[in-house]
Amino acid sequence: MTGGSRHAATWRADGHGKIEEWIEASKGRIRADRAHEKLLALGYMGSERSTRRTIAQVKAAWRLGHTRVHRPWITEPGMWLQYDFGDGPRIGGVKTILFVAWLAFSRFRIVIPLRDRTAPSVFAALDRCFRILGGAPTYVLTESLSTYLCKWSKSFLGQVGFESFGVGDAQDSQGLDPAGGG
Repeated sequence: MTGGSRHAATWRADGHGKIEEWIEASKGRIRADRAHEKLLALGYMGSERSTRRTIAQVKAAWRLGHTRVHRPWITEPGMWLQYDFGDGPRIGGVKTILFVAWLAFSRFRIVIPLRDRTAPSVFAALDRCFRILGGAPTYVLTESLSTYLCKWSKSFLGQVGFESFGVGDAQDSQGLDPAGGG
């Protein structure tokens, strides 16, 4: 090995480490031309093509370790109840709204017709739903709370609790077990 090739081999090892540092610090966003300029300032004598190739390899390895992994939401039995609304049929010339609730784990569904989406109607539907289920789940998830926030102030919503509708405190509620018939 000649002195020049040993120098190049040393720079390949040191330069590679610097490139990894820069890619990590920039979260994979450093450009090869900027990295090459920095390497030249440190005394690197290789070509820009070599720098681009190395940057591409190191970025590809960095991306493999930093990809976002999709983890599906797996619900626990009886813990989550979700509800939404749909357009119902006209009954006596009056349009109805369907309150549709389901337990996420068991896919057990309850459909209750409503005249409107006001808070008393929704809480009455939730109360009826919990009575049908035989208990209250730990969490109740709605599609959009903006329906209620537009019509009532936040302070009013904070004062209206499930207790006033006979549902009970969330901490006192028992989780439902769909396999146990709930």
